[in-house]
This record gives sequence, structure tokens and C-alpha cells, in this order.
Amino acid sequence: MTEMKSIVDFGDYFQEKYFDNYMIRYFQYNVREPSKILYMLNNEHQDEKVEEVYCLSKKIWQNIVEFDNRSNKRRALRVSHYKFLFESIDQQLLLMNRIAERETNWIIYPLFVLARELVKVTSHVTKILKMSPSYIERCARSVHRSFTLCLNDRNPIKDENRRGGVYMFINLEFKLYHWLENRDMIKNLVKVVKSRQEDRFEPLMPCDQSLCSKYNGQEVTYNYYMGQYYGCIENDYESAFTYLNQALFGCDTTYLKQMNQILILLIPFGLLSHRIFVGNQLLLQIQNEHLKRDKDKKESHGTHQWMCQKYYHSVIKCFQTGNLKKFDNILFNREYEIFFLKNGVYVAMQLLRERVLLRLVEQIYEMNDKTSILPFELILVGMKVQPSDDMESMNELECELACLISKKLIKGYLSHGNKCMVVSRTNPFPKHTLTSLK
Repeated sequence: MTEMKSIVDFGDYFQEKYFDNYMIRYFQYNVREPSKILYMLNNEHQDEKVEEVYCLSKKIWQNIVEFDNRSNKRRALRVSHYKFLFESIDQQLLLMNRIAERETNWIIYPLFVLARELVKVTSHVTKILKMSPSYIERCARSVHRSFTLCLNDRNPIKDENRRGGVYMFINLEFKLYHWLENRDMIKNLVKVVKSRQEDRFEPLMPCDQSLCSKYNGQEVTYNYYMGQYYGCIENDYESAFTYLNQALFGCDTTYLKQMNQILILLIPFGLLSHRIFVGNQLLLQIQNEHLKRDKDKKESHGTHQWMCQKYYHSVIKCFQTGNLKKFDNILFNREYEIFFLKNGVYVAMQLLRERVLLRLVEQIYEMNDKTSILPFELILVGMKVQPSDDMESMNELECELACLISKKLIKGYLSHGNKCMVVSRTNPFPKHTLTSLK
């Protein structure tokens, strides 16, 4: 007996101003069209652009089915397939942007889903098929139109205004600009958002009060990218820590890969800004859960393995103990250096070195019965450097201590003639407290 199919009129969504899961799945081209659903379009009183969107979807689904049924998917066929998908979905997004100009905020999420599909197809075209970045640039322009469409909505009715969808399109733009490695575009995007948030007359609502609040993953993504921007581009580790901390606490514990990416940035930025570090017990607990799920699924994440425990365990230990020599060995280790550079934390790790030195000086001060005079030779012994063999190390240490004093991390002064540092008798190491996240 033939099973009855559900009939969905695509045009009803635009006439009645709503969307549901059927409409969303209609634009999700990474999954096949549900076999139990028949999409149709009643041509009566229908907008031409809506009809074009519908017709393009039919062509896209037909192309996907034909491609899936081909047994021999040669490279030329794959290139042709993904190019067709890109051109068709890009044209669809253009049409949907034009339709959205006269619609209220009900259309934001369907528009976002379509934009996200374009980003996915762009990823295939550029990464899998090694095509030129021109496709990413075109995709970014199309997504930016959707972003501008939401940002510039002047509808005075708050419940109908499209500005609540701004942050969802920002997340897509962040991803595309990172693919392009274009820091200037990222800076411009953040600058636009910040200026609108600070507008005196019509300030843009914060992310947690926008449409992102209904889709927790979007809020986490926005906080992650903003933390990455402030930490890796602006070197503002205070702001970076704030955003990344919100991202971590908002992230579902089942998304271990995302937690891994957040912690890769949060750990060094937290050490620098607030002297807060993730406890080894917590890192091990999350790592074991990660490995357990890999085993249950009988698969390995490969390059997405849990990296925080591997690369940061020794760093945190050096930070706690003031082991500067071991920390220097980590920085000069080729594998670690590549990891820090790839994740944009190399500058932070270099700055973290002076905090390890600060911890070492504090420990020497305590071991020396808290005497206010600390000879350079004593500090060099703690650094495992023989002062009699290397006068250059003495001069280098003096410069590093001068930096710590100038940054008010140490209260004291240097005596070049006596080759020593004189620290304050009261609170010589201000704001110097270690905190562990357990």
C-alpha cells in the first residue's frame, strides 16, 4: 500500500508570515528532501521572487539526487556539482534578501538557514576542491547583504524589527573572514556592531537579548569569535576573557570539540588577565569523557583530539611553580610553537613568560625570608643560569625586572651598581593571586 505524502504549499509561508520545520528543511540541502513531504506552490497571488526561489530549489534538489545516484564521481563532476550548488543557492539568497526587505522578523531564521547553506557549499568549493578564494568573497558579500538588511531595519515595532537577527549573520561573516584571513574585515565588522550598540537614539540590543538567545549555539559562537578578536587581534585579554568565559559557560557539555576550541584561547588569556587557570583535574575529566565518546562511536576525531591537556598542562604547571627554564623550553619546542601560532596565542604565550618570571621572583623572595633586597645572582640561580658564566644574562634579567616594575607587577626599584632589586616591605607583589577553575 502506497503511503500518503504530506503536501506543503511553499507560498503559504510568505502569505501567512510564519515558518516551521518543513520550511527550514526545505532549505537544508545537506540532507535529502523528506520522502514523505511533497512541496508545491499555488501560483495564485504569488510573488514572482517567491516563485523563482521555489523553482531554484527544485533544480537544486534534482541536481543533488542525480549527483548522489552517480557511481563514478570524478573530480570534474564534483567541481561541476558544487559550482552549480553555489551559483543556485547564491541566487536564492539574493532573492530571499529582496523578499525580506518588505517582511518582518519572521523571515530572519529561514534567511539565516539559507545563508548558512551557502557557507557550507562555499566550504566544499574552496577547501575540498581547492578552488580560489573568490567564492568565499562572493559568499561574504551575499551574507553581508542579509546582515545589512537586519541592521538597518527602522521598523518602530520592536516585535517585528529584524535587528534581532544581526548577530546570527555576524557569526557567518566571522567564519568567512577567518577563512580569508582578513583581519581588516573582522575589525570593520566589530567596529560597526560596537558603534550601533552605543547609538544614542536606537542602540542595538546585546547578543543575549537578540534572536540568538533562542538558539544557544549562536550566542556561544558570537562570544567565542568576539573573544578571539579581542585576544588574538587587539591583545585586550580582559575583554577576551569575559567573552570566552561566557562562551564556555554557555556551551553544552556534549559539544566537546567546541569546548576544546574555547579553552585553547581561554586558558592563556585567563592566565594573563586574571591569573585564573583551569585545574588539571577538570582538564583530565573532560579529556577522558572525550576519549570515551570516541571509543563508543568507534571513531577518532584526528586533528580535533583533545589538545588542551597536551599543550597546556605543562604551561599551567610552570605558571604555578615559576619554572622559567621549562617554560622557555616549551616556547622553543617546534611542535608547541606551531600549535600556538596556528591558534593565535603565540603573542599571549610570550607575554605569559614575564608572569612566570614574576612567580619565580615571588618564590625566591619568600624563600629568602622575605628580605627586601634580592640580588640578581640569586634570581639567576633560580632561573638555573650561572651568573659568573654569562654577564649578558644579568643585563637581560635587569631589563625584564624593569618591565615588571614599570607594569606595577612589583613594587620596588633596581640598583644597577649593586646588581640587586629592592622591593617594598609592604605588599611587594600587588594583585598577585592564583585562582583555579575546578
